[in-house]
Amino acid sequence: MGKLSRDKGKRGELQWRSLLREFGFLKAYRTQQYSGKAPDGSSADVQCPELPAIHWEVKNVEKLNLWAAMSQVLADRP
Repeated sequence: MGKLSRDKGKRGELQWRSLLREFGFLKAYRTQQYSGKAPDGSSADVQCPELPAIHWEVKNVEKLNLWAAMSQVLADRP
């Protein structure tokens, strides 16, 4: 993945985190990725301790491929 693509993804994740915070979920944060998985086994793009059952997979695209995104979430879950 190229730098421009990573930067675009990072911007989308930060925007989503900021939106969650605007809605009162003040502990929301962007996770640090380690080859697709964090040390705790999670792989969500954004974590929100107030909503622990939700896996936030952020896609910063003009045209979303919903089936591919859902497949990624299902494959990433612990």
